[in-house]
Amino acid sequence: MSTQHSTRTALSSSLIKTLLATAGWTKKRLAARWELTERRINQIIADKDRPCYYDEAFLFLKETTSQDTHQQETLSVQAIKELIKGKGWQGKQIAQRWGMTERRISQIVTNPERAPYYNDGFRGLPSQQP
Repeated sequence: MSTQHSTRTALSSSLIKTLLATAGWTKKRLAARWELTERRINQIIADKDRPCYYDEAFLFLKETTSQDTHQQETLSVQAIKELIKGKGWQGKQIAQRWGMTERRISQIVTNPERAPYYNDGFRGLPSQQP
């Protein structure tokens, strides 16, 4: 059985750069938001096999600007659960899409100190609602 993870096409590095630039995101600002180094941001962008949650996060960031501080808040466990449910996702589906186990997704969701890019990844999941 094919999963969304195995059939998805990663965003190209040039598209990511365009998305970020259009929304006013510099690598320096993104590194600060995600608590990573600029070097790591460059590596993520250049990696054609990057995990899907980064692409979801990049797609979310195109919808906001680097000035939207309210969108930078860490999501509570309950907020993530509501977001996932509201978009029509289940943990198992996200695990398949992101190439993780369902247990790992649960650990990420329930960890209030999760890496900030996961928050943006959950925000960037496409809606599965009609």
